[in-house]
Amino acid sequence: MKFHSVKNPTDSTIYVISLERGEYINKSIEAFCLERKIFCAHFSGIGAIRNPEVSKYHGLEKGYQGAVLEGSYELVALVGNIGRIENGDEKDGIFCHSHVAFSDSKFTMYGGHLVETEVEFICEIYLHAFSDLTIIRKRDAVVGLNTIC
Repeated sequence: MKFHSVKNPTDSTIYVISLERGEYINKSIEAFCLERKIFCAHFSGIGAIRNPEVSKYHGLEKGYQGAVLEGSYELVALVGNIGRIENGDEKDGIFCHSHVAFSDSKFTMYGGHLVETEVEFICEIYLHAFSDLTIIRKRDAVVGLNTIC
């Protein structure tokens, strides 16, 4: 087990964000955080989305299997975190790691790693940012991903 201990951050802010039709969730969160120099945050959200691109990581193959699900869906849960990539070469160092659970009109659930999705009607997000902290994602050769510890 690896962990970071954070004791009483001196400056944290909770942002209530409302994304509108046509905006993209990950791109919007990344832009929001980059503009405010937020490099450590966690977020959650609900709403309505369309044409989500999701993926699942296969650890043994060290690769993703993805799919775009055409249509409109209820965003039951959006969860994620914000950090920086060790080399800082991706999106000016901002990395938005998000997962989703969503359902169709027959209440069938889908989910996985969110590559990206467009907001159908609205997406309401609570983002808890720690402005005096930075989480650095480093490449883990065993796992094959940039991890937070």
